[in-house]
Amino acid sequence: MQSLLLKQTVESNSLNARIFVHDIALSDSPGMQTFYVHPKRDMCKDGLRDTGRGEKTVAIEVHAVRLDDWWRERGEPHAHAVKIDTEGAELLILRGGREFFEKIRPIVYLEIEPRNLAAYPYVADDIISFLNAAGYSITTLAGQPVRKSNLNELLARNDTFRAAPQKK
Repeated sequence: MQSLLLKQTVESNSLNARIFVHDIALSDSPGMQTFYVHPKRDMCKDGLRDTGRGEKTVAIEVHAVRLDDWWRERGEPHAHAVKIDTEGAELLILRGGREFFEKIRPIVYLEIEPRNLAAYPYVADDIISFLNAAGYSITTLAGQPVRKSNLNELLARNDTFRAAPQKK
């Protein structure tokens, strides 16, 4: 349902030549994985873990792929920007796309929501550390630099951040 709405939005805005929607589950390891869906409402909170932030979920099995594998299978297309909003699984997507992010260096917009991360074995600082180690600098959408020292303060006011590749 989510991808259908996104596809309709892309089409109604005549963006078919610039935005491509793919019905896939991304993770840091390929294979069958449990995915938690909200059958009636709160579909925007579906994900690889039940964050407990919506109605009761139903567990389904989905085939997940690593971003690197998906990208290579399609001939390593270029992307200028990537949006990752996966209800806490953001670090899994980043880990599964190490080569993708290293080679094409897109700008990354991502959600970092501590309430979603609580269902995962990592915290917001792990996402920031991963991106910094990959050569990205992270800011709020307003341009304020994100550092370990101000991360919690910024998370209290923001949930979407911008990671840009640093000049080499």
